[in-house]
Amino acid sequence: MFKLPSIGISNKHEPLFAGIPRFRYHDLKGKEEIGSGGFGKVLKCCHSNETVAVKVSHEEDDYSMRNMAKEARLLHGLRSPHIANFRLVCLDPPSIMLDFECFSFRPFGIDREFYNLKEYLNFLNKLDDASFFFEFLPNTLDDIVQGLGYLHGKGVAHRDLKPHNILVSNQNYAHVRADDPGFARVFKDRPITCKLTDFGESRSDLIQTRTLANANTRTVERGTNPYLAPEAIVPSLMLKSATSADLFKIDIWALGMTIFGILNPGLPFPFREEFEALPKAKDVRADPTEQFKQHIINKLEKGQRPSPSMKYANLQNTDWSSIRKIYRMCTLQSPAARPLVQDIIQMVQNTR
Repeated sequence: MFKLPSIGISNKHEPLFAGIPRFRYHDLKGKEEIGSGGFGKVLKCCHSNETVAVKVSHEEDDYSMRNMAKEARLLHGLRSPHIANFRLVCLDPPSIMLDFECFSFRPFGIDREFYNLKEYLNFLNKLDDASFFFEFLPNTLDDIVQGLGYLHGKGVAHRDLKPHNILVSNQNYAHVRADDPGFARVFKDRPITCKLTDFGESRSDLIQTRTLANANTRTVERGTNPYLAPEAIVPSLMLKSATSADLFKIDIWALGMTIFGILNPGLPFPFREEFEALPKAKDVRADPTEQFKQHIINKLEKGQRPSPSMKYANLQNTDWSSIRKIYRMCTLQSPAARPLVQDIIQMVQNTR
């Protein structure tokens, strides 16, 4: 009599996640994909009668699993209103569950909602008159720098700060009509909430830092190269290795480029607009990603910043001038000349 083999599923990566609370993927209900990227996808779903966000990796190799374990363990130890709140982790498929964050325009009569700062800014750029929402840009920036300050205070360098990795939310009043008597009070207290997310590339004092040459391999489609500091991308300036202080200064540059995005809603990436205006290479085999990267390197070697949008030139020279000043200080060529995050927090609060 033929005997079927006993088949069981074992996960050799189990020890990496020891002590981190778990969930079972099949317990998720109403899965809806709300984002995707090189890492995998993000789902909006229901777990234990609550709406949550689940980041699902499409890779299960050793490197990807170790990276996810590092991110989950790091997030599990962070508690701040300015950092995405970790809930649970799953190994099959590799997934991280977070609080669901979303900015809904329904209270303002528009049936749209967005999940990250990049999407939110792109939408503001399309509005006929976004002046009402532009009034609380300082609130947006304050949350971002508070989040970065919390990380640096914990000895953590984010290393992938950009508008795509900043969640936006107004869940405190998303279901309240703007003409409701209590709306004005709730809205004034917190018109928008921003939280830092995506810690897959982060480094902390508890983790040995690798050389930057090995660490900076993300593709431009993931939005990394346009936010990298000169010492992290320009060959002649690149650091051979980095201390936590070096990585914090790289974060400050990325913060500056993130502020550039806030000052220029609608621009796809820093440096992208002028790159698109350049004559295209005749060689069809030329890699556009590498071409864009080289364009960034050429600009940074010359100490140049990305070209701003003429659409918002007047605001940048008037209402947003103090924010533009912070952007320029964060993107000084010399890392030593860039301010510490604690100084930036104070500067931002002075703009409110």
